[in-house]
Amino acid sequence: MTSARNPKQGFSSPAALERNSRSTALGWSPSLPLFQHRLNGHQYSVLTALWQKCIPSTPLTLELCVVRILAVFLTLMNAMGAQPSDAFKEYLSSEPCISKIRFSEIACDNATVAKEYVGAVCGQNFFLRQLQAGDNPKFPISLTNRNRSSFFVGRSKSMRWQIADYEVTRSYDPNERKPDAYTVGSDHLRLVFNDLLGMGAQHLEVGSAKWERNTYYALPFATYRQFATTEESLKRLFRGEVTITDGNVTGMALPASGKFKYSYDALKKLPVGIPSEIIWSDKIGGCLKKISIAEFQFGTTADDLSHMFEPDFHIVSEAAIPSVLSNSIFVSRAKPGKATLNKIWLDHQVYVTPKRSRLFATQRYIIFGFMGASVVMLVLLVFKKRAK
Repeated sequence: MTSARNPKQGFSSPAALERNSRSTALGWSPSLPLFQHRLNGHQYSVLTALWQKCIPSTPLTLELCVVRILAVFLTLMNAMGAQPSDAFKEYLSSEPCISKIRFSEIACDNATVAKEYVGAVCGQNFFLRQLQAGDNPKFPISLTNRNRSSFFVGRSKSMRWQIADYEVTRSYDPNERKPDAYTVGSDHLRLVFNDLLGMGAQHLEVGSAKWERNTYYALPFATYRQFATTEESLKRLFRGEVTITDGNVTGMALPASGKFKYSYDALKKLPVGIPSEIIWSDKIGGCLKKISIAEFQFGTTADDLSHMFEPDFHIVSEAAIPSVLSNSIFVSRAKPGKATLNKIWLDHQVYVTPKRSRLFATQRYIIFGFMGASVVMLVLLVFKKRAK
């Protein structure tokens, strides 16, 4: 049976049991990855916190630990019986906090060119990196793990940052009237990120949806708030509706953003209610753009993930070439060491010179060398004949 509760309130939560058992602040550790794809974000966060508290290294009374284990059991039972559409609705009604997401984006009329991204987000803090061939996001950028993307940006509180090659630029407290290019770039890619976070609806502020059955009202994303300043415009542009088929949300329409179709792939083991594919539809139902989600992992709070939103997490210090802006004006530009410069220059030469070009260059050197040697031999023969 489908829960009749407002998704904003979530499902029956073990938090109530926790409060009655003298609980304090919840800790977080992703201890139950096998169950994540069966839970929504709120359930998974609470569940793993409860489970972590019962680890023997944490002193607990037997009574409290039993209550926690019971809460884990009830949450799992509740999740197994919940409809994926309920989790989808709750996702749009809760502030996003995602510790890892990896996805690709393609235009349907040019499916051979795909943009692949990896990122994380929690509230206003985020990072997003567009991957290029050869990039390895599993390890920090270093002199042996080159960054080939100039679209690598993030935000931590009021500080925006960008990593391009080995250059790391931080912009603190930017001038809102005349923002610097790094702030503009970071805010623009956050808008691109919202394409995915809003399940296609870039204009939607994820976490603001209030549901009435399959219809919802939402607030606009920060960048678009000037376009919906009255209650009438909000109702006209930000009243959305979803289509549910066999328990899954298979479509959504939001006047401010357009129409979207969703499909699901159980093999990817994404969290319940999260589609594996989002398709932007044109007016006659054709495909305009498509996003495929490869990985999607919920986090808990900005404090738990705060290290991920700092540029130092993504690049080792000996490879970084740092610059700092304050109020959108440069206040420092550090120079790299000689060894770093040499390594960067060599990597750049190898990266920008195609293999075929390097092969032709080698062939030219051989040909010119042979021609030069032939000229020298001819000159020597001429001198020998004259000498005779």
